[in-house]
Amino acid sequence: MKKSELAFAVAFVPWDALMLLMAGLVAYGIRFRYPAFASLDPATTVYPFERYLAQVGWAVLLTIAVFALLGLYRTTSIRRFREEIPSIFTGCSTTILIVVLILFFQREIFLSRFLIVAA
Repeated sequence: MKKSELAFAVAFVPWDALMLLMAGLVAYGIRFRYPAFASLDPATTVYPFERYLAQVGWAVLLTIAVFALLGLYRTTSIRRFREEIPSIFTGCSTTILIVVLILFFQREIFLSRFLIVAA
């Protein structure tokens, strides 16, 4: 394996973590801070940012773990992007499923469980 391939392989994990964290921050900002979206469906309860950030951190770790289990960070062979798309889709879908299950079985009632099932 070339040094450049190894450098890219090592950079994938922090890059994915950073992008997932940024996606979580943008989602929070759009929901609670951006006036155009906040006025469409005003939030009755504003989730505390520090708590949300902790939840996003756990979701990032979970996503990285699922991606690793699916072999997306394997350095033995370089695959083309079109060969990785099904694994990326499976990893994202699996992570969303796990998060929904955790929210559904969590005792704390922040969101209606019916809304989670309906989604």
